Amino acid sequence: MYLLIRTLNPDGSEQRVIYGTPADLTNPNQFAPTPWEAFTYDANDVAPVGVAQNAGLIALTSKSLVRTPTQQETRTLPPTNNVGDDKDPLLSGWFNGAPDVGGDIIAQTPLPTIEGEGFQPVASALKGKTRVPLVIPSALPKTEEVDRFYCTIITLEPNKYEAIIGWTNECGGGNACRIGSFYGKRSLGDRIMGSENYPFERRRARRVRLMGGITGYFVDATCGANCSDSKVFWKQGGYEYMVGLKMGEMTNVVALANSAIRNRL
Repeated sequence: MYLLIRTLNPDGSEQRVIYGTPADLTNPNQFAPTPWEAFTYDANDVAPVGVAQNAGLIALTSKSLVRTPTQQETRTLPPTNNVGDDKDPLLSGWFNGAPDVGGDIIAQTPLPTIEGEGFQPVASALKGKTRVPLVIPSALPKTEEVDRFYCTIITLEPNKYEAIIGWTNECGGGNACRIGSFYGKRSLGDRIMGSENYPFERRRARRVRLMGGITGYFVDATCGANCSDSKVFWKQGGYEYMVGLKMGEMTNVVALANSAIRNRL
């Protein structure tokens, strides 16, 4: 069973991937093994504990880059008694299930089709299908002037859900049909991590105050060939949430986030 992958580069730098949850993000040597999460420490992150053969290797590294691992949520599970020893799901990619807390393999939950309008149908569809507490808005801001909308679930895992807000009930996130988006995920520590579909652009984030004294981070939309969502990210307990509106004004996205916080299920 793989718990840690350590890579030593020819220049003396080191990279580590740990399959577990660190007790302290600054110490990759102590962690609790779990199939749910993986943390990647690059050469900057492990500079103080890395191989010191080249003293000048990371001499100019900014302190803000040290000990800041990248967190990943994993669907795959290192080999256990439940899978054949001749197949390594981390390498072959053949495994398409999700591990249960005890290490048993459970089938991946199929994505439900939502026919009804508004947020209530998606809340009903997600309830009981993820361990993440549901934090879903009750309505769109009136200033968005949207009379009818649907939600499409694009990710449904024990530790994460993601959905598109669109003009149709089959919107996959395209620019023409998308109104906005939201997600909830398990996330340790105090830092906002974002997700693969909705990365958190830390350098562009602006701090905002949400209801209940919660600190949120607003990231404005960008436009090129298509326009992205303006988003607000925040943490509640051991979970991270995001709501977004395509090219949304900050006041509207903050209002949507407050609606979600107020409507926590």
